[in-house]
Amino acid sequence: KKDENIRILANFFAENYGFKFQNLEKKIQNILKSTSFQNLKSQELRDGFIEARTGREFFKTGEEKQWIKKLNKKQILKLEEKFKSVMNRFNYKIS
Repeated sequence: KKDENIRILANFFAENYGFKFQNLEKKIQNILKSTSFQNLKSQELRDGFIEARTGREFFKTGEEKQWIKKLNKKQILKLEEKFKSVMNRFNYKIS
């Protein structure tokens, strides 16, 4: 699925802006590897991560929907209400 999204983007830029991609499959594999959770977490541990709050990790566990375990029902409902249209667009399950 992720590699297909990258192909869609590459095709968009090729068709609309005349971009030519050499070795697209190799580039896709490099993108997937370099943006994997484990790679980003390793980079953070080694070099830090500017978006992280001081003394806290930005890339924590890499689990989907981990926020549901950390927030109470009222907090979840508030987030779902505020971001309902975005969550629907990306097929998130809403309570």
